Amino acid sequence: MRTLDQLVHPPAAVERLRAGPLGAVLDAFVSDLQTRGHAESTIRRYVREAARIARWMGHEGRCVGTLDESALGELLAADAVAGRSPVQSAHHLRPAFRRLLAALRGKGLAV
Repeated sequence: MRTLDQLVHPPAAVERLRAGPLGAVLDAFVSDLQTRGHAESTIRRYVREAARIARWMGHEGRCVGTLDESALGELLAADAVAGRSPVQSAHHLRPAFRRLLAALRGKGLAV
């Protein structure tokens, strides 16, 4: 099994991820994805999306316990305001967000 350190480069990026609002759960998230049999490319994409979620959380002052389905809608709306394509944004973000939320709920960290 690969670790977050092996999946994300450079090491400074891993440090930024671990210092962010999702830092305490990213290793467990990666482990959960691997246990579920996701391909490494999918895991990398989900980690990239988790980093994007974490940046948004930091900007919005949100903590892990506030993540739910409505937060996904808020993030997609913020993407639209920032000029990102809603279809492209949702295509990658939605499955990663849902898997992250399920992992957080499995750990009792989100409602």
